[in-house]
Amino acid sequence: GFNYPLINKSKLKEAIDYRGYPKDCNTVTDGNTIYHLSKGNVKGIKLKEYYILTNFYKNRAIAVKKSEVSLSKQNLFIIDDRGKIIKPIPKEYIETSYYFDNYGLIEVFSENGMAVIDFNGNFIISPCDSCNVTFLSSGLYGVFYLKDSMNLDLDKSGFYNQFGQKILPAEHSYYSQKFR
Repeated sequence: GFNYPLINKSKLKEAIDYRGYPKDCNTVTDGNTIYHLSKGNVKGIKLKEYYILTNFYKNRAIAVKKSEVSLSKQNLFIIDDRGKIIKPIPKEYIETSYYFDNYGLIEVFSENGMAVIDFNGNFIISPCDSCNVTFLSSGLYGVFYLKDSMNLDLDKSGFYNQFGQKILPAEHSYYSQKFR
């Protein structure tokens, strides 16, 4: 990890270890406090109502109300680096990955499915229930839709880029072989 001089044992170091180095911004969090790094100074904003679940990307993160942190079903929000709610994530999405990738994308999960959103809360890979979305590398996802328990829907399935565009069909993937 990256070490900031003179503050290795501080809350800032814990924040960096906790949710990863920020992507495209100078903001980290330990969940309860937002730390801004600017010109060698660190300023913290203590959050009263929300707990941050992810790293920051372009000064956006995903948060949950503190009263819902230990619940299995949480209402998720896009939050800015001042602790203000930017946008609620649709209520069926009750869980998230911990890290935005290099393109500002992150997986969100419902009880029966998942989707991929960007740092502003826009869907990049549309919500799906009878599918498997697999993070392959930064900005690349395998999306595999099932027609039924034994057959893959090859028209919809494939490999999608960071813009949500299908760039390769699924015919030759491990998943298509698995269902034959």
